[in-house]
Amino acid sequence: ANHVPIFLTALNAVVFPKLGAAHHGGREEEVRSLYQLVTRWVTLLSLPLLLGLVTLGEPILSLWGPEFVVGTSTVAILAVAQTLNASAGPVGGVLMMTGHERWVLANTVLLGGLNAVGNYLLVPRYGIVGAAVSTAFAVVAWNAASLIEVWFLLGIQPYTRAYMRIVVAGAVALGVALGLMYVLPAWGGWVACPASLAAYAALCQAFALQPEDRQLVDLVRNKFRR
Repeated sequence: ANHVPIFLTALNAVVFPKLGAAHHGGREEEVRSLYQLVTRWVTLLSLPLLLGLVTLGEPILSLWGPEFVVGTSTVAILAVAQTLNASAGPVGGVLMMTGHERWVLANTVLLGGLNAVGNYLLVPRYGIVGAAVSTAFAVVAWNAASLIEVWFLLGIQPYTRAYMRIVVAGAVALGVALGLMYVLPAWGGWVACPASLAAYAALCQAFALQPEDRQLVDLVRNKFRR
């Protein structure tokens, strides 16, 4: 599940210095636009990983043996949490690169404390699912606190209408996946995964991508064709 925000991790190394340079150069609008652009693209690329883990979590875990299949719901819970983590974009980097490192430290302490208390309360009663819920709640709380702090300290937030279109496309694709898995319990995952990914790609191509996004997609597509 920790692979869901892999694109966020990859882009952070590129974005953090640019955020710092823009902020210290007084170019706050550049900070805002870069933050929103990266958040949109990280979410766009992370949602297919969520769809894959939700639909094929059981067969993936069964590769290690039938006793691992019990963790299917755990993978789904953590995948959703990590998708929400990715959907906040480089929020920690925005705080650090604009001189608010102490807030990141405080949020990390909060995350650790919430996770410890959550595990203490939930694991004895619910086992591995309780651990997943505790971790998911801590991850979401960290990002929610960071988003509020960025809005309060800097007056910026990463969400635009273009971003919400991606969310709608992902929600529809997830609904397709869950519907097929319910209707076809035996082979639902193998059918739902390609169907939901195709639906997501079609919806993004139809109304979620912006003109600059389409130029980037066309560039990558032409590279592969050559």
